[in-house]
Amino acid sequence: MSDKTWGDHISSAKDALWVIGLVSPVLGFVLFVLGAGLVALYGDDAVEWAQEKLGIAQNYQLALEALGENRVIRQEPGLSYVSEPVVRDDSHIQLNVTLARTTFGRSCTYTGGQAMFVGRDGIPRPSDRLPPIQQAADGPITFELIVKKPDRLPTGRAVSYLILNYTCHRDGKDIPVPDRTDNMPFIHARG
Repeated sequence: MSDKTWGDHISSAKDALWVIGLVSPVLGFVLFVLGAGLVALYGDDAVEWAQEKLGIAQNYQLALEALGENRVIRQEPGLSYVSEPVVRDDSHIQLNVTLARTTFGRSCTYTGGQAMFVGRDGIPRPSDRLPPIQQAADGPITFELIVKKPDRLPTGRAVSYLILNYTCHRDGKDIPVPDRTDNMPFIHARG
């Protein structure tokens, strides 16, 4: 028979829980610092390696696509619009576009673009080339662009969007990457 009583067992269990309670946060902190240090040293390479080893690289890419993070820019919903009223006699239109750079877009440089307009007839019509604009930041920034309204844009409902061209540095090479904004609807009035 054992010389220990139930009280001795409970006391031993309390001591073990007390030690576990002290060691667990310290161990967790050490592992966190170690992981953060590896990511800081090896950056994206460490993340890609972990994704491959865990077999989640494809799921990660699908998640990026679903969130729009595989694009160069993202738009804040509802913050991009055409200043109205837009009447037939106007030669220029003001586009207010709120953009932010995605994780993918951090290595990209804006090289040019063009405003496009689609009237109720469904025909895309280009405007003049966009003037040089400031590079989009990681956080949202609003650009106020004055663009020439295309000739023969029919009255009624219309949309405008921007085609944006970027050069992105990937794997030691500069590659051209096109992107575009969401549609910005407006009414093209008779005047």
